[in-house]
Amino acid sequence: MTQSTEIPFFGNHDGMSCGQCVYRMALSHFLPEQNFSTTDMDELCGAIPGKYTWPYLPVTKLSDMGLNVVTYDMFDTEQFIKSPNDYLHEFYGAEIAKDNIKNSDIKSVTTQAQRYLDYFKLNKLNTVKAYHTASILRELLDDGYLINLWVNSEKLNHQDGFSGHFILVHGYEGSNFIAHDPGGNDDNGDAVHQYPNRIISEDILYNACCIKADKTDTLIAIKR
Repeated sequence: MTQSTEIPFFGNHDGMSCGQCVYRMALSHFLPEQNFSTTDMDELCGAIPGKYTWPYLPVTKLSDMGLNVVTYDMFDTEQFIKSPNDYLHEFYGAEIAKDNIKNSDIKSVTTQAQRYLDYFKLNKLNTVKAYHTASILRELLDDGYLINLWVNSEKLNHQDGFSGHFILVHGYEGSNFIAHDPGGNDDNGDAVHQYPNRIISEDILYNACCIKADKTDTLIAIKR
C-alpha cells in the first residue's frame, strides 16, 4: 500500500521548524484551498524564535479546525506540568532532557500542556497511552491518516548523537515506509537531509523512533 507521493513538501528553512513544516505539508494536503504560509504554521505551533515547538498547541488547534487527530505517546503530561525539569530527566534521561530544557521555553510549553489536558478531559482529543509500532503505523496509513512522527534525526541519518526531529510518513511499500523529511540546514544556510518521498526501512525508522530500547516517542496521526 502507498498513498499519493504528490503531497506537498516544505523544507526546514531555519533548522528549528521541522514541526511547522510537517503540519504545513499535512494541512496543505487536506485543506489545499487555504494556502498555508510559514507564518501560519509558526502561529499554529506557538513558535518562539530559536526554540523548539512542542505538539501540545498544534494538536489542540488541529482539533479546533475539525480535523481528526490521534496521538500515541507515554509521556505523562500531568507530571510534566508539576515538575518539568525533573520529569524530563526521568522520562528521557539526562542527554535528551538537557537538550529539551536548553532549547525550549518551558514556561510556555507547560501552559500549552495544560490546554492539551483540558481538551483531553473534554474528550476533544483521541490520545492513546501506548508505544506505537510499525503495525499501528500501517493501520493508520491504511485508514487515510498522515503521520507526524518524532525521530532522532542523527539515528535516521546513520550518525551518533541526538537531535529531535519530526517527519511526515505518508505511505509504505512492503517493509519500507515513505516519508517527507523536512531535514534542516547547515551553518551556511544550505539544505541538509531534506528528502521528499524518502524511503526508510522499518528497522531504521523504528530504531530512530525509540528514545530508549523499544520505547517509541510521539506519533500524531492527522486526517480530514
